[in-house]
Amino acid sequence: MYKEIEYKYNAKNTSFKNFDAFIKTLKYKDHFIANSYDHFFTKENDKSGDFIRYRFNDLTQELTLKKKTSNNNNQNRIEINLQIKELDQHKIKTLLEMLGYFYRFQIYKTCFIYIFDKIIVSYYIVYDENINELGRFIEIEADEKYNWKNDIEAFEKINEFEKLFNSINITSKNRLTKSLFEMFI
Repeated sequence: MYKEIEYKYNAKNTSFKNFDAFIKTLKYKDHFIANSYDHFFTKENDKSGDFIRYRFNDLTQELTLKKKTSNNNNQNRIEINLQIKELDQHKIKTLLEMLGYFYRFQIYKTCFIYIFDKIIVSYYIVYDENINELGRFIEIEADEKYNWKNDIEAFEKINEFEKLFNSINITSKNRLTKSLFEMFI
């Protein structure tokens, strides 16, 4: 099963400078910066919270189907990512419409991504279509490429990692339960 297991936090009170200084003390294996447009599509009158995200920049494109496993939060979802070679955005939008998914809105993201053993941490800034800042977020995510025995093992690793973030006021009390899709629709 394809899973996304993560905790998301509002970072409005955590400057990137402080976050970056903190994260460098944790000895990550790799890091990179990614920028992309995210277009969100849903089925007509669908109240499930499921959606397709079309993510693209000048170099890559990806379609992602996200399906909730609980109405209470987005910490454990089904997620299927498909890398797209076709660079015709109109064709992709038309395909999604033929499948019954319709464009809702877009955001732009700048992500600072840090790779650890079994965990990926991101600090990202979300903008509207006019590049006005909408919010800042931190995510701690179980690496989907790791062969987790079960969801419990993945959550245990995330919980262990989350404790390291107490010093910058990222705690279990601050977890968000809504996806970006739900926050900005």
